[in-house]
Amino acid sequence: MEKLLKSIDNLTCKLQEYICIITGVIVCFLIVVAAFMRYVLAKDFYGSEELILLTAFWLYFMGSSLAARDDTHINADMTSLFVKNEKMKQKIALIKYVLSFLISVLTTKWSFGYILWSMSLNPKTNVLKIPLTLSQIPILISFILMDIYLLGHIVKTLRRMKEGSK
Repeated sequence: MEKLLKSIDNLTCKLQEYICIITGVIVCFLIVVAAFMRYVLAKDFYGSEELILLTAFWLYFMGSSLAARDDTHINADMTSLFVKNEKMKQKIALIKYVLSFLISVLTTKWSFGYILWSMSLNPKTNVLKIPLTLSQIPILISFILMDIYLLGHIVKTLRRMKEGSK
């Protein structure tokens, strides 16, 4: 079972990485094309901001869930400077993960409600008429993944604490 979960995790991680790479390239390409058209050809690339925004949402939120997976997101953890006891560091880490998990679950619930509300209104972008829900879906996916990853961090921390007490 653990091997299956590990392979699902690896597949999900690879998919997220590919999404980040592809959307990063697309955002850069769209910005360069829009700038070239505007300043060199003196033409407007109507709707470029809409495409960039849609793509950037996928880039940003898939990147944030990857950071949660790898525990590499930005934090202001200064406990390592003041706390030298390893057991205390693990307890602090557990508290951090539990609080982060609770906040993430709440945010997942809010983002799900937000998408349902948005789908009922069916808003579209001004120029290209792209459904705005397409730029909101990565928010929900990202928070669902963060919930899973944070739960994994909680389990790993509890295992380390249990192994350390033996």
